[in-house]
Amino acid sequence: MRHSLIAFTALGFAFIVGDAALAADLPIEPPIYQLPVRARAYSWTGFYFGGNVGGAWGHSTNPTTVSGGYFDAAEALAVNAVGAQVTKSSGYIAGGQAGFNWQAGGFLAGVEADFNYFGLRGSSAVSGIYPSRAPAGFQITTSISTDWLATFRGRFGFVWDNWLFFGTGGVAFASLRGDFAFSDNCGTVGGCPIAASAIEAISLSETRVGYAVGAGIEAGFASQWTIKAEYLFVSFGNITGVGSITTSAIALAASNSFTHDFDLQSHILRLGVNYLFAL
Repeated sequence: MRHSLIAFTALGFAFIVGDAALAADLPIEPPIYQLPVRARAYSWTGFYFGGNVGGAWGHSTNPTTVSGGYFDAAEALAVNAVGAQVTKSSGYIAGGQAGFNWQAGGFLAGVEADFNYFGLRGSSAVSGIYPSRAPAGFQITTSISTDWLATFRGRFGFVWDNWLFFGTGGVAFASLRGDFAFSDNCGTVGGCPIAASAIEAISLSETRVGYAVGAGIEAGFASQWTIKAEYLFVSFGNITGVGSITTSAIALAASNSFTHDFDLQSHILRLGVNYLFAL
């Protein structure tokens, strides 16, 4: 029994030594290295839609001019000089946009339309003394506001993987309102030949067509989502209205007219998020 155990142990040891020697004679194969798989380049081509929110500030040049009738020449010049107002405005903007991108290599072209609540508000008040009726004087007040803004613009830019740098420009539409009022204190202050105060007021409201230009930067993340920061400048030209003075001196008021103008220009900064249906 003892001799059998020794024999099996020796045989097992011989197998182990033989396998080790055989393994030592085999050629060593080098490890196989695989090149990393390159991620697919980000694609900007396709339809997209999203939302935006931001702030706006601007100004309106809104002169008030008068002629004849209730005013003599010196008084008309004084009212016109004081009435050369500039009304500053500010507010916020929020809405949605949709568009389409075409990407060709590192270049991009596209179109975008948006519709936004445009809560721009501004007012101003100026006053003066009648040169020939002192100490009687007058006051002119102006209020400018908007309710909504829509644009339809082209976009052109450069693409760097998931980054887009673009310029934009196109047509803009907005609802604009201007409220103007004039009053004097001739009815309560001495110096006026007519002991009656005069007032005038007019409201101008229009849907206007203008233009929008700007630039921005947009970045893709989470596959089909993008986030952007954008600047726009919008302008809508001049709106003019004519009003008549109201006073107890009917004969003088009938030959007198007020002309009011305003032209709104606004700067807009906004952030937006888009969902891109990449093609």
